[in-house]
Amino acid sequence: MMLFKNQNNSDKELIKSARKDPTQFALIFEKYGDRIFSYLFSHTRHQQEAEDITAQTFLVAMESIQQYRGDGHFCAWLFGIARNKLMDYFRQSRHVSSLEKIEIPVSCDSLGGLIRDEEISKLSELLKSLPDEDQELLRLRFVGEMSFPEMSVLLGKKEDTIKKSVYRLIAKLQIRMKE
Repeated sequence: MMLFKNQNNSDKELIKSARKDPTQFALIFEKYGDRIFSYLFSHTRHQQEAEDITAQTFLVAMESIQQYRGDGHFCAWLFGIARNKLMDYFRQSRHVSSLEKIEIPVSCDSLGGLIRDEEISKLSELLKSLPDEDQELLRLRFVGEMSFPEMSVLLGKKEDTIKKSVYRLIAKLQIRMKE
């Protein structure tokens, strides 16, 4: 969801406002909360836990906003905090992250619905078979709705490398879906 026309300028304005008045941090949460939650939920598969980690993420971000240097994408900084909180969660609870079946409401009354269910199930299995690093790229791009430049900053890799990796993964999944 894009609430602002120029994301970088609006992020700078939001950060400036939040530094002056912590209640303004709510606007940052409004802008990025759903993306962070969706990304975390794709890892935990538990709503309450994803909500808790999302809250922890934004609490740390609010407490650290004064230290944010502004030399990268703000979104990548937030996702970095979210990833760190997620790692803490998995260390503490020893959960295993997996991509479970994608839940999309489909009418099973029709043959088309049954075929779609089978395709979703197959895609889910293909996603589970990918290495963790590849799963993470897809989560950041499609669940976290991150741009390639944001992913580049977060992962510390060249933007072109990330683009090529994502496009190759998509092509690989498309081929395997046809098998």
